[in-house]
Amino acid sequence: MSSREQQKAEARAVREASEKAAAVSAARRRRLMQLGGAAVAIAVVAVAAVLITSHAAGTPKTGAVQALFEGIPQDGLALGDPDAPTTLTEYVDLQCPICRRYVLDTLPTVVNELVRTGDLRIEMAPIAILGPDSVTGADATVAASQQNLAWQFADTLYRNQGAEGSGYLDQAFVQKIAGLTPGLDPAKLTLDSPEVVKEVTRINGQAKDAGINSTPSFVLGKTGEQGQLFQGDFSDPAAFVAQIKEASGG
Repeated sequence: MSSREQQKAEARAVREASEKAAAVSAARRRRLMQLGGAAVAIAVVAVAAVLITSHAAGTPKTGAVQALFEGIPQDGLALGDPDAPTTLTEYVDLQCPICRRYVLDTLPTVVNELVRTGDLRIEMAPIAILGPDSVTGADATVAASQQNLAWQFADTLYRNQGAEGSGYLDQAFVQKIAGLTPGLDPAKLTLDSPEVVKEVTRINGQAKDAGINSTPSFVLGKTGEQGQLFQGDFSDPAAFVAQIKEASGG
């Protein structure tokens, strides 16, 4: 091979080697970018999961809880003007995730549009549908009602609700929620007092008589009279309020 041809061959070999190295380098960069993108995506998902979990756990917003119920009369488990023409009884399970959705998404509209106006009085009837945790939740809510703070306590508990049936709703958790509830004295929250036992027994009997076997369930009627089961669309705040008004003749 002539020196000229040899130089061309060497130059071609160098060029091909350089192109190959460049291709490998480019592929590596693309791979790193893909991995980096995947890592960013994973990080975004992780952050989103944390945020969603935090929301599900319900980071306590005591200001929102206070604002919702501020200035509204409470008497035990009842919220609103005792002379309101209509009463809505809400059968709830403090461990029930659907009850949580109702309380956090729909109840504020009911309170602001019907209870504050004096058109509706609502009574909370905590019952146990989902197991031992539910019994503790019902007892604790009734105990909080003795300080006329059952609605604030329940709202705060729902904002911190754990996984159903996980055993989280124990005495320690109740004390934590009591400490997060504005105005509530945890030291006076006695779940097994005779008064609490009597009231819980009354509510369970009332639920049985009304045929309540799921939560949330509602009974609507004239204040002071026996109401009827109310099948409102509690997943839609505006529709639920409109249906209460229609059923009440308002």
